[in-house]
Amino acid sequence: MLSYSHTHSGPVLMDALFDIYPLDDKQITVINDYSIQLEKKIADLTGQALRSMVPAEVFSKSGVTRFQVNRRNNTEAELTAQSVLNGPNDYSVPVLKVTDRSGNLMAIAFGYACHATVLDIYQISGDYPGFAQIELEKTHPGVTAMFFQGAGADQNPLPRRTIPLARQYGQELAASVERVLGEEMKKLDPVLSTAYSEVNLSFSAPPSKESLTKIANETEGISEKLGNEST
Repeated sequence: MLSYSHTHSGPVLMDALFDIYPLDDKQITVINDYSIQLEKKIADLTGQALRSMVPAEVFSKSGVTRFQVNRRNNTEAELTAQSVLNGPNDYSVPVLKVTDRSGNLMAIAFGYACHATVLDIYQISGDYPGFAQIELEKTHPGVTAMFFQGAGADQNPLPRRTIPLARQYGQELAASVERVLGEEMKKLDPVLSTAYSEVNLSFSAPPSKESLTKIANETEGISEKLGNEST
């Protein structure tokens, strides 16, 4: 699986919304060159992985951590004054543990349904997932820790905007993973199954401004936010 963390502190990529930035020709050249290099590195890494496969066992279990906050139903600016956070939320931390046949830990894959948007500084960073990977690999030398982005949709790490907060959330996530690794995990059978289906959807005309205004005036939470954004 080719996964990414949705970090807002990653390099701009070619043909990936780069036109939303005020870029000059020199910057576009840098972006294109980097993107081509990245594509080659991913292809090379895939080849290395295929050539270095060894027998392994995989185990799974989920942990919990709670720094995600629903951004639609909670206002960031007013967060510190709230005594109750409104959902919906998904606090689960799915974990995969990969060991060799002797039970030695080889790799860890873990996920969380939350945007990696603690930071908004002009520096490249892995944000909280990167700090989590650092913590896990420091605890388990020689082991590769990999993050996969869950269905984060309306989930933001809050409060945010500082490196110490990104480090804190990363450590919290790593602690959740570490707890799961120390418990009994379910061994997965080496079976690959696939499925494919298509669903035909019919689309009607978009709602009018009047109908969205009515929704905004009569409801709260997600629908209210939708109405405000549309008007």
